[in-house]
Amino acid sequence: MMSPYVRLLVQVLAWFFADAAAAYVIAGQHYQWTPMKNAHQPSKELNHCATRSSPVASTMLCHVDFVDCAPPWSTMTSSSFPIASCPEHIKARAMVSTFSGRGSNAVMMSPYVRLLVQVGDRKYGFRSNCTCLIVLPCPHTVLGCLNDCVSVVSLLLKLSGDVEENPGPEVEKMLEEILSNQTKLLAKVNEIQAKQTSTDASISDMHVRLQTIEKQLEGLGEIQSRLTMIESSVGRHDSELTALARQIDDLDNRSRRNNLMVRGVEEEEFEDEAVLLSKVNDDIFDKLLGSKCSSIERIHRLGKKIPGRSRPVILKVGDFRDKTKILKNCRNLKGTQFSISEDYSKRVVEIIKQLWISSADERAKGAKVKLIIDKLKVNNVLYGWNEATNERFRYASPGITSSD
Repeated sequence: MMSPYVRLLVQVLAWFFADAAAAYVIAGQHYQWTPMKNAHQPSKELNHCATRSSPVASTMLCHVDFVDCAPPWSTMTSSSFPIASCPEHIKARAMVSTFSGRGSNAVMMSPYVRLLVQVGDRKYGFRSNCTCLIVLPCPHTVLGCLNDCVSVVSLLLKLSGDVEENPGPEVEKMLEEILSNQTKLLAKVNEIQAKQTSTDASISDMHVRLQTIEKQLEGLGEIQSRLTMIESSVGRHDSELTALARQIDDLDNRSRRNNLMVRGVEEEEFEDEAVLLSKVNDDIFDKLLGSKCSSIERIHRLGKKIPGRSRPVILKVGDFRDKTKILKNCRNLKGTQFSISEDYSKRVVEIIKQLWISSADERAKGAKVKLIIDKLKVNNVLYGWNEATNERFRYASPGITSSD
């Protein structure tokens, strides 16, 4: 069975908190002020409040309205300035504040709190004639005193200047973050150092390889200089060989000056030099040209014998004037099967062939075309042959004649 004191304790606590909350809300309306008859004298009620109440109660009750009624240039503790009169509170009550007993004359927010108190089984009330007995005030008075004490302590702390209103960030948390960041930075630094070490090793390897390549390049430089010397020497030899080839070709052509080429002479199966000389000198030079040559030194046919085909005849005269005379009368061979020409080197023969082929269009159009050794004359315009490009070119000066 539940003890009756438990229910009584619950009701007392409920009454205590309800009464304290109600009295704490309206505690500011319990101060008694009267208009001042003299602007320079404070009211008697204020002096009475200051003399009868406790120090904490006077701090809580007396100075608040006093400051509100003071002029703007006054301070909370100054008494040298005139004090203005404050309006009276509506339904003002006499201020009763004692250290023992209820403690104030504040009206409860709920006047029917007594109906909540259950009659206990205690039949006698506590009475004492002891003058030293102290009865504590009501709960709302105690709460007010505690609130004033806390306010005074907070004000004193602020006035002392030792309390920082904005303490700033938490040092321990910041320290942990700093240590964590330092750990991450240290890991990154270690990684960078490892990469730097690897890079240094690679650079060292590359440096060694570059030194090896430089040594090889030095050898290549020597080889390059030698190659340059060889190229210059080869170029010089090439030019010399070209000049020698020209000289040899010129000497070859000069050695063929007294030679004549006769084409169209029929070749017999058993033919000797006497028969061939008779056919050329008697039948062609004497009968057709009218200039029999008595200075023929040598006569024969060129190349290998081919069945069914007559080989050309080459002869050498002892007197160049006889050759010139025969060439002047070659126009009498027009319309016959015979042709007479000079004997040239292989190079000149190839040039003459290319020049003659290149003049096919001009000859078809009826242009006057004439071969002069290794040159071609078309309508009094002289052309030559470029052996490097295999093209015909025109001489700048038309008065150029053939070389000897």
